[in-house]
Amino acid sequence: MRLSSRHFARSEGGAAMVEFAIVLPILIMFFLGIVDFGRAFYLYNNLTNAVREGARLGAVQNPTVDVAAVQTRVTTRVKQFTSNPTAAPSVTVSSTLQDVTVTITNYAFMPITPLPQAQGINMTVTAVFRRESAP
Repeated sequence: MRLSSRHFARSEGGAAMVEFAIVLPILIMFFLGIVDFGRAFYLYNNLTNAVREGARLGAVQNPTVDVAAVQTRVTTRVKQFTSNPTAAPSVTVSSTLQDVTVTITNYAFMPITPLPQAQGINMTVTAVFRRESAP
């Protein structure tokens, strides 16, 4: 079989490869963006469950007992429910006779998408529970 210059002029195999090479980085970035969104949503849901669990524990405690001990128990409970034990969250517990408020502030989420402006997202989550013994 003899190949002529006309055969190469009509071949489009190289054009498809070049088009794929142009579109592939866009597809990868799109896919990584979807994965990052899923990871961020999972982390936010996990943090929400952690503060809710801590606030529930604080709400069933007697408000006349040692406040520091209750805050320590609540903080320990919240840290048990976070998904990343190496990055301990900053937990704030405040309570009154009426309610208990638990807040996680500035919990860092690092995306895997390689964008220059993707430096991380700080998440803050709060839960407020009414005390069971509240008047």
